[in-house]
Amino acid sequence: MPNFSVLDGWWREAYRGDNGWAIGEEREYSDEEAQDEADALSLYATLENEIIPLFFARDAQGIPRGWMRVVKAAIRTVAPHFNTRRMVREYVERYYGRATELHARLRADGYALAKERAAWKAKLRAAWPQVRIEDVQVERTTVHIGHPLRVTAVVHLGPLDVTDVSVQAVLTPYRHSAPLHIVTLRPTGRQEETWVHYGGEIVLAQSGKFSLGLRILPAHERVFVEHELGLVTWAEVS
Repeated sequence: MPNFSVLDGWWREAYRGDNGWAIGEEREYSDEEAQDEADALSLYATLENEIIPLFFARDAQGIPRGWMRVVKAAIRTVAPHFNTRRMVREYVERYYGRATELHARLRADGYALAKERAAWKAKLRAAWPQVRIEDVQVERTTVHIGHPLRVTAVVHLGPLDVTDVSVQAVLTPYRHSAPLHIVTLRPTGRQEETWVHYGGEIVLAQSGKFSLGLRILPAHERVFVEHELGLVTWAEVS
Protein backbone atom coordinates (compact mmCIF):
# COMPACT_ATOMS: atom_id res chain seq x y z
CA MET A 1 0.00 0.00 0.00
CA PRO A 2 1.46 3.42 -0.93
CA ASN A 3 2.31 5.71 1.96
CA PHE A 4 0.49 8.97 2.67
CA SER A 5 2.18 10.95 5.43
CA VAL A 6 3.99 14.14 6.45
CA LEU A 7 7.51 14.56 5.09
CA ASP A 8 9.28 13.48 8.23
CA GLY A 9 11.35 10.47 9.31
CA TRP A 10 11.84 7.72 6.77
CA TRP A 11 9.15 9.08 4.43
CA ARG A 12 11.17 12.26 3.90
CA GLU A 13 13.96 10.08 2.52
CA ALA A 14 11.71 7.73 0.55
CA TYR A 15 9.19 10.12 -1.03
CA ARG A 16 9.75 10.77 -4.75
CA GLY A 17 6.40 12.11 -5.90
CA ASP A 18 5.33 9.02 -7.84
CA ASN A 19 5.44 6.40 -5.05
CA GLY A 20 2.94 7.88 -2.59
CA TRP A 21 1.64 11.20 -1.28
CA ALA A 22 2.82 13.86 1.12
CA ILE A 23 0.74 15.70 3.71
CA GLY A 24 1.48 19.41 3.88
CA GLU A 25 4.54 21.32 2.82
CA GLU A 26 8.09 20.58 3.82
CA ARG A 27 8.16 23.29 6.46
CA GLU A 28 7.50 23.89 10.14
CA TYR A 29 5.12 26.45 11.62
CA SER A 30 5.88 28.32 14.84
CA ASP A 31 2.17 28.08 15.66
CA GLU A 32 1.13 24.45 16.25
CA GLU A 33 -2.55 25.21 15.58
CA ALA A 34 -1.63 26.71 12.21
CA GLN A 35 0.50 23.62 11.49
CA ASP A 36 -2.41 21.30 12.35
CA GLU A 37 -4.84 23.30 10.22
CA ALA A 38 -2.50 23.37 7.21
CA ASP A 39 -1.80 19.63 7.47
CA ALA A 40 -5.51 18.83 7.84
CA LEU A 41 -6.42 20.90 4.78
CA SER A 42 -3.66 19.20 2.79
CA LEU A 43 -4.75 15.73 3.95
CA TYR A 44 -8.41 16.15 2.96
CA ALA A 45 -7.58 17.94 -0.30
CA THR A 46 -5.16 15.22 -1.36
CA LEU A 47 -7.63 12.48 -0.47
CA GLU A 48 -10.49 14.19 -2.32
CA ASN A 49 -8.63 15.36 -5.41
CA GLU A 50 -5.90 12.76 -5.92
CA ILE A 51 -5.99 9.52 -3.94
CA ILE A 52 -9.69 8.59 -4.00
CA PRO A 53 -10.26 9.52 -7.68
CA LEU A 54 -7.12 7.60 -8.68
CA PHE A 55 -8.21 4.49 -6.77
CA PHE A 56 -11.69 4.41 -8.32
CA ALA A 57 -10.60 5.25 -11.87
CA ARG A 58 -10.90 1.90 -13.70
CA ASP A 59 -10.29 0.92 -17.29
CA ALA A 60 -12.51 -1.33 -19.43
CA GLN A 61 -11.21 -4.39 -17.56
CA GLY A 62 -12.01 -2.80 -14.19
CA ILE A 63 -8.34 -2.34 -13.31
CA PRO A 64 -7.17 0.92 -11.63
CA ARG A 65 -4.10 1.40 -13.83
CA GLY A 66 -3.05 4.72 -12.31
CA TRP A 67 -3.34 3.37 -8.79
CA MET A 68 -1.32 0.30 -9.67
CA ARG A 69 1.47 2.48 -11.08
CA VAL A 70 1.79 4.15 -7.70
CA VAL A 71 1.67 0.78 -5.92
CA LYS A 72 4.39 -0.67 -8.13
CA ALA A 73 6.54 2.45 -7.70
CA ALA A 74 6.15 2.14 -3.93
CA ILE A 75 7.15 -1.53 -3.98
CA ARG A 76 10.10 -0.82 -6.26
CA THR A 77 11.48 2.18 -4.34
CA VAL A 78 10.49 1.54 -0.73
CA ALA A 79 10.69 -2.19 -0.05
CA PRO A 80 14.37 -2.73 -1.00
CA HIS A 81 15.64 0.22 1.06
CA PHE A 82 13.34 0.67 4.06
CA ASN A 83 13.20 -2.65 5.85
CA THR A 84 14.42 -4.39 9.00
CA ARG A 85 17.40 -5.92 7.19
CA ARG A 86 18.77 -2.49 6.32
CA MET A 87 18.02 -1.16 9.80
CA VAL A 88 19.93 -3.94 11.55
CA ARG A 89 22.86 -3.69 9.10
CA GLU A 90 23.20 0.06 9.57
CA TYR A 91 22.97 -0.21 13.37
CA VAL A 92 25.79 -2.77 13.32
CA GLU A 93 27.97 -0.87 10.85
CA ARG A 94 27.43 2.64 12.22
CA TYR A 95 27.03 2.04 15.95
CA TYR A 96 27.46 -1.42 17.46
CA GLY A 97 30.56 -2.35 15.48
CA ARG A 98 32.23 0.99 16.15
CA ALA A 99 31.27 0.82 19.83
CA THR A 100 32.86 -2.62 20.13
CA GLU A 101 36.05 -1.36 18.46
CA LEU A 102 36.15 1.69 20.72
CA HIS A 103 35.68 -0.46 23.82
CA ALA A 104 38.68 -2.56 22.85
CA ARG A 105 40.81 0.56 22.25
CA LEU A 106 39.86 2.07 25.60
CA ARG A 107 40.77 -1.11 27.47
CA ALA A 108 44.14 -1.62 25.75
CA ASP A 109 47.43 -1.02 27.61
CA GLY A 110 45.83 -0.77 31.03
CA TYR A 111 43.17 1.71 29.88
CA ALA A 112 45.83 4.16 28.67
CA LEU A 113 43.55 5.83 26.12
CA ALA A 114 40.69 6.10 28.63
CA LYS A 115 42.99 7.80 31.14
CA GLU A 116 44.31 10.18 28.46
CA ARG A 117 40.77 11.10 27.42
CA ALA A 118 39.69 11.68 31.03
CA ALA A 119 42.65 13.99 31.70
CA TRP A 120 42.03 15.97 28.52
CA LYS A 121 38.33 16.34 29.27
CA ALA A 122 39.11 17.60 32.78
CA LYS A 123 41.50 20.19 31.30
CA LEU A 124 38.85 21.36 28.80
CA ARG A 125 36.11 21.71 31.41
CA ALA A 126 38.36 23.69 33.75
CA ALA A 127 39.52 26.08 31.02
CA TRP A 128 36.27 26.48 29.06
CA PRO A 129 34.92 29.49 31.01
CA GLN A 130 37.87 31.46 29.58
CA VAL A 131 37.07 30.55 25.97
CA ARG A 132 35.35 33.32 24.00
CA ILE A 133 35.10 34.85 20.53
CA GLU A 134 35.89 38.51 19.92
CA ASP A 135 36.18 40.89 16.97
CA VAL A 136 34.25 38.93 14.33
CA GLN A 137 34.66 40.44 10.88
CA VAL A 138 32.59 39.64 7.76
CA GLU A 139 33.75 41.35 4.60
CA ARG A 140 30.20 41.98 3.34
CA THR A 141 26.59 41.10 4.12
CA THR A 142 25.51 40.23 0.57
CA VAL A 143 27.18 37.45 -1.37
CA HIS A 144 26.54 35.74 -4.70
CA ILE A 145 26.31 31.98 -5.15
CA GLY A 146 29.73 30.51 -5.79
CA HIS A 147 31.62 33.60 -4.56
CA PRO A 148 33.68 33.25 -1.35
CA LEU A 149 32.72 35.19 1.77
CA ARG A 150 35.70 35.89 4.06
CA VAL A 151 35.11 35.57 7.82
CA THR A 152 37.71 36.30 10.52
CA ALA A 153 37.63 36.28 14.29
CA VAL A 154 39.92 36.65 17.28
CA VAL A 155 39.50 33.85 19.78
CA HIS A 156 40.60 33.78 23.41
CA LEU A 157 41.68 30.24 24.31
CA GLY A 158 43.17 30.84 27.75
CA PRO A 159 45.45 27.92 28.62
CA LEU A 160 44.16 25.80 25.73
CA ASP A 161 45.97 25.10 22.48
CA VAL A 162 44.60 25.50 18.95
CA THR A 163 44.60 21.69 18.70
CA ASP A 164 42.08 21.52 21.56
CA VAL A 165 39.27 23.34 19.75
CA SER A 166 37.47 23.72 16.46
CA VAL A 167 36.28 27.18 15.43
CA GLN A 168 33.36 27.01 13.01
CA ALA A 169 31.23 29.42 11.02
CA VAL A 170 27.61 28.23 10.93
CA LEU A 171 25.18 29.56 8.36
CA THR A 172 21.56 28.89 9.30
CA PRO A 173 18.96 29.36 6.53
CA TYR A 174 15.68 31.01 7.40
CA ARG A 175 13.91 28.18 5.55
CA HIS A 176 13.50 25.40 8.14
CA SER A 177 13.94 22.56 5.64
CA ALA A 178 17.30 23.75 4.32
CA PRO A 179 20.46 22.24 5.84
CA LEU A 180 23.05 24.11 7.90
CA HIS A 181 26.23 25.19 6.16
CA ILE A 182 29.28 24.71 8.42
CA VAL A 183 32.83 25.81 7.62
CA THR A 184 35.82 25.24 9.90
CA LEU A 185 37.98 28.34 10.36
CA ARG A 186 41.75 27.91 10.59
CA PRO A 187 44.40 29.78 12.60
CA THR A 188 45.92 32.46 10.38
CA GLY A 189 49.32 32.35 12.08
CA ARG A 190 48.83 35.46 14.19
CA GLN A 191 48.86 34.73 17.92
CA GLU A 192 49.06 37.20 20.79
CA GLU A 193 49.57 35.40 24.10
CA THR A 194 46.22 33.66 24.70
CA TRP A 195 44.53 35.28 21.65
CA VAL A 196 44.49 33.47 18.29
CA HIS A 197 43.38 34.90 14.93
CA TYR A 198 41.16 32.62 12.82
CA GLY A 199 39.90 32.97 9.27
CA GLY A 200 38.11 31.13 6.51
CA GLU A 201 35.92 31.43 3.44
CA ILE A 202 32.29 30.42 3.00
CA VAL A 203 31.04 29.55 -0.47
CA LEU A 204 27.27 29.30 -0.80
CA ALA A 205 25.64 26.79 -3.13
CA GLN A 206 22.10 28.08 -2.63
CA SER A 207 20.37 31.45 -2.43
CA GLY A 208 18.29 32.81 0.39
CA LYS A 209 18.51 34.65 3.68
CA PHE A 210 20.85 33.29 6.35
CA SER A 211 21.95 34.08 9.87
CA LEU A 212 25.65 33.67 10.59
CA GLY A 213 27.11 32.52 13.88
CA LEU A 214 30.56 31.44 15.03
CA ARG A 215 31.04 28.66 17.54
CA ILE A 216 33.88 26.91 19.33
CA LEU A 217 33.71 23.20 20.07
CA PRO A 218 36.19 20.85 21.74
CA ALA A 219 38.22 19.05 19.08
CA HIS A 220 40.75 16.29 19.51
CA GLU A 221 41.63 13.07 17.76
CA ARG A 222 40.38 11.31 20.89
CA VAL A 223 36.91 12.93 20.71
CA PHE A 224 34.68 10.40 19.01
CA VAL A 225 31.45 12.44 19.07
CA GLU A 226 31.52 16.18 18.32
CA HIS A 227 29.27 17.19 21.22
CA GLU A 228 30.58 14.56 23.61
CA LEU A 229 31.65 17.06 26.29
CA GLY A 230 28.55 19.24 26.05
CA LEU A 231 30.71 22.37 25.69
CA VAL A 232 30.13 25.08 23.09
CA THR A 233 30.74 28.83 22.92
CA TRP A 234 28.77 30.95 20.44
CA ALA A 235 29.15 34.42 18.95
CA GLU A 236 26.23 35.56 16.80
CA VAL A 237 27.24 37.68 13.85
CA SER A 238 23.94 38.52 12.13
